Amino acid sequence: MNVVMVGLYPPHIGGIASYVYNLREALIRLGVSVHVVTYGKVDGFKVLQESKPESEPLDPGVHGTFVTQKMRGGSFLISGTVKTLQVVRENDIDVIHAHYLVPPGLVGVLAKKISGVPLMVTCHGSDVFVFSRGWKTVISQYVTRNADSVSCNSRATASALQETTGVHPTYVPSGVDTTRFTPLHLEREAVTYVGALTPVKGVDTFLKAMKGINEKVWIVGDGPERPYLESLANTLGLDCTFWGFRTDTPQLMNRSKVLVLPSRHEGLGLTLLEAMACQTPVIGRNTGGIPELLTGRNGLLFDTEEELHKKVKILLENNSFREKISTEGFKTASQWSWDNTAREFLELYHQIIPHVS
Repeated sequence: MNVVMVGLYPPHIGGIASYVYNLREALIRLGVSVHVVTYGKVDGFKVLQESKPESEPLDPGVHGTFVTQKMRGGSFLISGTVKTLQVVRENDIDVIHAHYLVPPGLVGVLAKKISGVPLMVTCHGSDVFVFSRGWKTVISQYVTRNADSVSCNSRATASALQETTGVHPTYVPSGVDTTRFTPLHLEREAVTYVGALTPVKGVDTFLKAMKGINEKVWIVGDGPERPYLESLANTLGLDCTFWGFRTDTPQLMNRSKVLVLPSRHEGLGLTLLEAMACQTPVIGRNTGGIPELLTGRNGLLFDTEEELHKKVKILLENNSFREKISTEGFKTASQWSWDNTAREFLELYHQIIPHVS
């Protein structure tokens, strides 16, 4: 079977890029040929391939596109559609798999209508909780109703999408790469956030909650809110390090006392699973799919800045409780497998093209 995925991919950062990368790798292990059409150049594709020599050629299955800074979505809608059709034509593609409703989903719909190749669309959370509101609902409905199959990364995302569009999506659990994210037994040094620096991620809530807690704060990731967050951390008097984008995220998670995911909207929270796989205790906001992961035994939930402050202090000050949380979190993460996720998607592919062997 030959598949082309459309959406964010390394060297882009964030949960979706990581998701698409890991799903592709798992599908390849199952014998599926997987191409990717992503935003912009792909010169830095070695982001998740630290062990590979620099002299090794770039992955020929990853296809970049032309995008502009100010009109990234619109330019990708055009260039992504053209590139996807080219990949479909040159590689005998059986399924187009778009990740995120817009613009990848729109790219998928246009490519499907021109090529006749079946379309799978996967929603990741913010495309439903944030994008699919007001007049944007019409676009979401158009994409999902023109797809042959729609999946979501959490039950919360699936429920919200069904309410918005009337489409009945399939819930497909995510996985975690336990070969990269694994306990390393390093010295724990800080309370950490890992992810994009955008308003929806709620990093300002995390920083404000850390005021009065005498611990190092690590912010791993980058984005448009970084200057504001750096200023906020300085105003709050925090011992805060902004690491920017890093390829050694598993090591940084292993060096963290607690990982916090303060997202205002979140489809699932793959970062939580990755930290749990490192036996790092986690705290996540009580929103979206996060409560599907965290039960109070394997990780803590919070609703307000004040509650987050208290729960960080509890984990830092109560060693036995922190140990119980990290142990249960590790058990949870070990149950999430990218190979299982890939098998579920392969079954969905077969459902929309049953003639493919």
